[in-house]
Amino acid sequence: MTAAIHQPEHLPWIGFFNKMSMADTYVFFDNVQYNKRNVQNRNRIIGTNGPQYVNVPVKSKGYRETELRYILIDSENTRWQKKYTDTICFSYSKCPYFSEYFEPLKAVIEAPYTNLCELNIGIIMLFAGWLDIHPKFIRASEIRCSGHKSDLVLSVCREIKADTYISGGGGRHYMKIEDFERAGIEVAFQQVVHPVYTQYNSEKFYPYMSVLDMLFNENIAAVREAVRSCGTLSGTGDCNDR
Repeated sequence: MTAAIHQPEHLPWIGFFNKMSMADTYVFFDNVQYNKRNVQNRNRIIGTNGPQYVNVPVKSKGYRETELRYILIDSENTRWQKKYTDTICFSYSKCPYFSEYFEPLKAVIEAPYTNLCELNIGIIMLFAGWLDIHPKFIRASEIRCSGHKSDLVLSVCREIKADTYISGGGGRHYMKIEDFERAGIEVAFQQVVHPVYTQYNSEKFYPYMSVLDMLFNENIAAVREAVRSCGTLSGTGDCNDR
């Protein structure tokens, strides 16, 4: 059984879903520390002047000691949802497939979520359905696992009985490959070549936007094909990672 593990990012990019498409079981790493400088409560879209972030305000006091699953949305910021959806509407309303995806996304954003992780997973599941990607989903907080970095990943893989683990290219810098080999678990590293597509709201192509950008700009068959084909897997002996 092939497993992939990743934090539930906000509005993830294409590579996030490519990894998901190659997994039999996908584990949401919801029991790791929240990082406010990462893409856990924000991600990039193309605005009027190029790439910009859309953000979900969170209560980040004490975040250094807080697991991602416990981070709360700042509900006192009562207008964040309108600002968020207005920004997306203003940025993409003239794109050819805007009308197919905006209202369902808006419904998720405007749902009464109080927890960032729940909102992110809600969006990810919406996107996975559009992209026709259907692994078994598990939350790391719901299984027995312990450790840090490589040890934590190995603990998850053992618990779910994975025989192959798909890591991002950055995993080469911290994965203890010998521990996985002793456990009989193969490690494969994902490499992504970002697809180029028409961005109707920009004269210049900007890669690494949220996958939402491609959904608004390309027909769904093209998006699904691009997401599934943009990544390849290499073994532990191949160091040609991005």
